[in-house]
Amino acid sequence: MRWTVFAFFAYVFVALDTGLQQMLMVQIGKTAFAPNFTLILMVWIASMGPTHAVRWAALVLGLLVDLLAQYPTVDGRATIVAGPYALGFVLGAALTIQLRSLVYRKHPLITGLLTAVAGACAFVPAIFLLTMRRVVYAGLDSEHVILWVASDQLVHAFLTVIYSAVIAVPTGWILNRTSGLFGFQSHPRLGLPR
Repeated sequence: MRWTVFAFFAYVFVALDTGLQQMLMVQIGKTAFAPNFTLILMVWIASMGPTHAVRWAALVLGLLVDLLAQYPTVDGRATIVAGPYALGFVLGAALTIQLRSLVYRKHPLITGLLTAVAGACAFVPAIFLLTMRRVVYAGLDSEHVILWVASDQLVHAFLTVIYSAVIAVPTGWILNRTSGLFGFQSHPRLGLPR
């Protein structure tokens, strides 16, 4: 995998997440959600790339999601928590690596399907870790306790993953056209990544 191309696409997809969030936001009841383009990129790379590079790419993309997320705290400030989505993205990438041999990876609908499955695998551990952080900090009477309700966050994550899976279909089609830029090598007979 060409890491400079990865860095460029990571920058573009994180910019899409931050720049298009308000425009693509949908509200159902009290829950407002938008697609996660960084998740789509992670799933696509995990379905196409070599295993050793996929893990590092997922870690970097998850860390970028962590660094962009700000959580309000009880003292009125916002905090950044590095780690939960980085771990979640690595787990989602590991699941995608296991599933990619069962599907025709270049079909855009598969990108949507894998985004739904890997997104659930990525977001649930992240929500669990953030909930445990809240419980521990509340037990220590810290002023950095995040305002967090796990059930609301699970609903938000579910809707985000479904919306991302829908957006992943056209995005996967576009990414499939750029796969040569990444330099993914395939097995000559099987077409599997090395």
